Order: sequence, then C-alpha cells, then structure tokens
Amino acid sequence: MSQEWVASARSSQADSQIRLLFLDEHPVFRMGLTGFLAREAELDVVGETSSSNEALNMLNSHEVDVLLVDFCFGTGRGAKFIRQVRELHPEVRIVVMTMFDEPDQLESAMKAGAHSVISKTQSPRRWVKLISEVAKPVQFLALAR
Repeated sequence: MSQEWVASARSSQADSQIRLLFLDEHPVFRMGLTGFLAREAELDVVGETSSSNEALNMLNSHEVDVLLVDFCFGTGRGAKFIRQVRELHPEVRIVVMTMFDEPDQLESAMKAGAHSVISKTQSPRRWVKLISEVAKPVQFLALAR
C-alpha cells in the first residue's frame, strides 16, 4: 500500500511585507487605492505613477514584489509594457487592473505575462487577498510512497 505525502510551502517572503508599485493614468484612483492598501500591515506601497517610463525607473531603483498596472493605460499599450517588465524584471509579479471584462483583452493581458487580472470594481478586501495570493504563491509537492 502506498501513501501520498503532500507538503505546501510559501515563498521566502512569507514573513515580510509585500512591496507594491501602481501604474494607472487616473490620479484619484491611484491615491484612493494607495491610501487603502498603505494601511494594510502586510503591504508596503513603494510608489505610484501614471508613466510607464517612470514605472520602469522605479522598478530599477526599488525592490518591488507586485506591480499593479492598468491594462488600458496609454491607449492600450498594456500588453507591450507587461512583456517589457517580464523581460527586464522577471521576479516582479504583475496584476492587471481593468474596468472591462472583455475576454480578448483579458486573454491578451495573460498571454503578455500578467499573473492575475482584477476588476477595479472589486471590494478593497478582495484586492488585499489577491495581492497576497499573487505575491506569495503556494507551492505543492506531492510524494508517493
């Protein structure tokens, strides 16, 4: 008779804060989301910007775990920007923020390398949960004996 052992482990960040960077064209949205998430003990908002160039500069100069990016910023250059970040900073997890739920757009974001997509209409608690899940994915190891 065989036994199966299942183990799960969180990434090495398990006990540290999740460092966030926001890229969105709308300052009021950035300020509101930053204000809410900055109050969460497990999160550290390291920056927010409306410029993809500035976001890349911040990624080069700050340690960032999760980049929250509006997929439609700059008239739809989101997929190109995501691919660029994945190439330059493969360690950064990317969450696409969107107001739209069109399948083609969501598929494009995921194909470009996003780790997750969240609607801007989700509750603040759901944002925290998703960011935590994306930043610290659970790894499973199943061993048969």
